Amino acid sequence: MKSIADEESKKYQSHFSEYIKKNIAGDDMEALYKKVHATIRAYPTMAKSTKEPPKTHKMHDELHAKVLLKFPCYLLLQEFCRFVLLGCKCMLFASPYG
Repeated sequence: MKSIADEESKKYQSHFSEYIKKNIAGDDMEALYKKVHATIRAYPTMAKSTKEPPKTHKMHDELHAKVLLKFPCYLLLQEFCRFVLLGCKCMLFASPYG
């Protein structure tokens, strides 16, 4: 941390911006790690998160939209595969082949 701060201040500012905001210097890192490690040892069980899980998966939705744009018959193919592989009695989409 010290060498980057001395040599390339812009890179130091971008890489360690959160440390700078919290006023943590390179010399304080060892003490910080010891403190965190001691806290984990004192309470080894993982705390439950208070955040709600995401309702949609952005990456999956974007990828699915791209696939549908590139291959419009994707949904039909997907339903056909479900019909053939799982032995479903009905398909959600009408087949163009009868």
